[in-house]
Amino acid sequence: MRSPPSTPQVTLSLLGLAACGASLWIAFAQPYTIWPWLLLLLAGACLGASRRLK
Repeated sequence: MRSPPSTPQVTLSLLGLAACGASLWIAFAQPYTIWPWLLLLLAGACLGASRRLK
């Protein structure tokens, strides 16, 4: 059985989810900027970091 996620894992996951939502919001408001892609990159980095934490 798996143990529940730790607090840093939950924090990173929520940060990544917020970055993904902000990326979508900015993409609809300003579609021709680089900010949505940078926020998606940040969301992916948070996902990778939360998966590496034990």
